[in-house]
Amino acid sequence: MIAHGGCQRAEPFSAQRGEPVFLALDLETGGLDPHQHDILEMAVVPFSWEGAGEGEVWLMRPSRPVDPQALATSGLSLDELSQAPPPGEVFPQLLARLEGQLVVAHNAPFDQAFLRVATEELGLPAPRIRWVDILALARLLWPCLSSHSLDALCRELGLPRPGHRALPDARAAGQLFLAALKEIAGWAGEKWGELAPTLPPEVLALARSYSLEQDFGKLAHAPGWSHRPGQRAYANRVAEALARGKLVLLEAGPGTGKTFGYLIPLLRWLAREGGRAVVSTRTRALQSQLWEHDLPFLLSQLGLPLPVALLKGRENYLCKQRLEELRGKLVDERALAVLVGWSRRTQSGDLD
Repeated sequence: MIAHGGCQRAEPFSAQRGEPVFLALDLETGGLDPHQHDILEMAVVPFSWEGAGEGEVWLMRPSRPVDPQALATSGLSLDELSQAPPPGEVFPQLLARLEGQLVVAHNAPFDQAFLRVATEELGLPAPRIRWVDILALARLLWPCLSSHSLDALCRELGLPRPGHRALPDARAAGQLFLAALKEIAGWAGEKWGELAPTLPPEVLALARSYSLEQDFGKLAHAPGWSHRPGQRAYANRVAEALARGKLVLLEAGPGTGKTFGYLIPLLRWLAREGGRAVVSTRTRALQSQLWEHDLPFLLSQLGLPLPVALLKGRENYLCKQRLEELRGKLVDERALAVLVGWSRRTQSGDLD
């Protein structure tokens, strides 16, 4: 489903607004055998969390015979291809575009094989690419579909149908990957526990980032809300630590938005995993801000029906044993009477 040039840790994704998160790729080839046929056309479409960006297309003049059926399927013509540059002129630019990127493709092993063979034949260094195979991912997420072809998946998920050229097919593959991330981000409880371990860490990291972006998007129109790149990066680090069960020590300056930066991933994690969490603040003023404003606001905006409770240090609560000890001692009886009456009505004993 995902292939690496080496063993790498899945880093959290903290792309800026509009910045590409992954590339969607599609190839049109002169046949099915990378050793007997050439790449005819390649398209790459950058995707941010907002959707598809402007795609790039490369045409290449083949040096080997082209299978007539492959030509008919691709919608290309021999006249068009005869005027295209040879692969040796195109591939350096093409490989530079893919270097170090997360690349999404439907039936990625097919594209990998053609790119690998063409790169070797041209004597060029292989690019470092992290691949995600949409076909394998779709079979895991939607196993009951009768077909997992690109066209069938788009039809079933209500996405725009691809054409038979590289650019619309690449765009469709990217839209499918966003749909897959949305599906994974919506998992919770038992389903998450059963299915999440079957996914590559990098796909899970992207799904967490996608979930955070959706949550931040819900707050975009709230009064006084502003986009803060540092806050998103902070939230991604917290989400990664929660997912891995690891400790994380973060420091950020004033104005970063630290409170929402840790609360949003924490609340989302609790909704998904269950269990309990403790948020400890340095001062009671910060605690009051969380309890009276931040938590109610986020729970409402994100639509998360999570139970919350307020807990303070023991010196903030009335001790009934000590109250009983005061009876009969030289104290202001009127003040004591007020305190006794209040102690019988309070639900928490909180002195504030």
